[in-house]
Amino acid sequence: MSMDIHSILRNLTGLDAHRRELISKLPSLTEQDLIRLDHKESCCPICFTPFLAVLAAEEMAQAMDSPAVAMEDMGVTRLADTCGHLFCRKDISTWIMQNDTCPTCRRPFVPEREASSATQDPSETDAGNADDNGAQDPEVFFSNMIRELLGNRNDTHTQDTQHRDDRDEFIGLYS
Repeated sequence: MSMDIHSILRNLTGLDAHRRELISKLPSLTEQDLIRLDHKESCCPICFTPFLAVLAAEEMAQAMDSPAVAMEDMGVTRLADTCGHLFCRKDISTWIMQNDTCPTCRRPFVPEREASSATQDPSETDAGNADDNGAQDPEVFFSNMIRELLGNRNDTHTQDTQHRDDRDEFIGLYS
């Protein structure tokens, strides 16, 4: 597989852009929303901070001229489009940038019908998985890249093992 740096960056930015869009669409919940959802006494399942404490920290940060944490990372949010679980915005934003499923129930952030188009057979040609601009689907791209890297690593491992076998023959002589 020969990919140039521009195509790799295009794929990475497309994936990150999708995740950033998902984060930006997360709603900000108020104390009244928590009461209505019967989560007034609940805490974030990631950091275990009570939601009311997260909201209090958000209020304090809004009152400050220069808050210590970015305002987009403050507050409580809900995965409204998927499962409805609640989290503090800072933790779920970090989670979304690194994972594709809800940390509580593991439901995918992307609906199954969209994900199924991304999980095509990786043995298909690169041209068959490219869009109109020639950019390859990120999931297919990364699965192909991992497969190629693992193949190279296994070849190297075999050579290292054969080289070490000669040394291991004499290990008992000196101990």
